[in-house]
Amino acid sequence: MKKNTIFVAIGALLLLLLGAFFILPEKSSNLSQFKIATKSYPATLSLVPSSGDFKVGQTFDVQIKVDTSQKVIDGVDIYFLNYDPKALGVVDSSDQEGTQIKAGSILPIVPYNIVDTQKGQIAFSAIVGGGNQGFSGSGLLATITFKVLAPSSSSKVYFDSTAGVTTDSNIVERGSAQEILGTVINGDYTLQ
Repeated sequence: MKKNTIFVAIGALLLLLLGAFFILPEKSSNLSQFKIATKSYPATLSLVPSSGDFKVGQTFDVQIKVDTSQKVIDGVDIYFLNYDPKALGVVDSSDQEGTQIKAGSILPIVPYNIVDTQKGQIAFSAIVGGGNQGFSGSGLLATITFKVLAPSSSSKVYFDSTAGVTTDSNIVERGSAQEILGTVINGDYTLQ
């Protein structure tokens, strides 16, 4: 009987050690975050060009490109794409009320397209149409026309995005409705 108790205790200890091995804190400044499992998010949102030199008064286009890494998607949300409204202004692409960016053609329905020119935030959403088989591949989601308002040695334009989180910028996989955005390529522009 005593021998069985020892084996049970050793087994429990081994299970605890094995569990600790798989749930160790990552090496980071925030030790409260634990790495339990890693999930791959293959899709990319990128700004093209992601850098450049532009002069005050000049306008320039920045494309928002999507690469699904061969996954089929139903939609893309950009919530938010941030910029410095003191250095850059967004040129309205529409005659509708408010300021909008120009939608691309890969996802035909655009339920949300708003630029907050005071905060320097762009919110944009595009989805597939009814009966559409989704989108797979690389393509143009939207185009932003910026106007340089003031000099800046480093004017950043960046997506709010955390892989796996669906309350910020995301790409939604068809069929599973899962977030698959794993990489964003932000912009950093020199304004003279």
